[in-house]
Amino acid sequence: MFKRAVLVVGVALAAVSFGGRALAHDFTIDQRCEDGWRFLMAILHNDPLGQEFVPQMSSLDVVEVYMGIGSNPLSSATVAVRIRSQTIDGPVLATSNGVTFEYPSPISYRHFDFPSSVALIPGELYVIEVIQVAGTGNAYLAGTSNLYAPGRFLVGNQFSEAEDLIFREGPTLPLPTRTSTWGQIKALYR
Repeated sequence: MFKRAVLVVGVALAAVSFGGRALAHDFTIDQRCEDGWRFLMAILHNDPLGQEFVPQMSSLDVVEVYMGIGSNPLSSATVAVRIRSQTIDGPVLATSNGVTFEYPSPISYRHFDFPSSVALIPGELYVIEVIQVAGTGNAYLAGTSNLYAPGRFLVGNQFSEAEDLIFREGPTLPLPTRTSTWGQIKALYR
């Protein structure tokens, strides 16, 4: 049904491996689909690629996608995320900053920040579209079986009812603040 990226075991071990979460700032996770990955999908050969989601919060600042790069040595890929309204070809509401990673790059969460908060309507349908904007490497998205009931995985304008992209999205956590009186501050220095 879909073109799949087929990796020979030896190449797969050299090109992609398991990895942990990328170091990035914290955010509140609104929607997510997380499980062990079951397949890899090459971005360049299956454009467009996306995942429908239905937020419960009124904005997002961050999308994290489970992915890596598998290609030839000395290659890199720059990837960005678009948030679209309703469908994979719907209006683009925002595009994240690009993230560049080099071969070999393990499969792990890639953190995409948006230049400003993306306003969302809770309960409405949106699409996370992952695009490769530069590089000679082939970035791969990791997916799993159908675990995210509110949305579907999209490959080239076709829906997959049996698969979902591994992702999480949400707004940035506000910085904690603490109010103090002048008397409390003075007491710290006595």
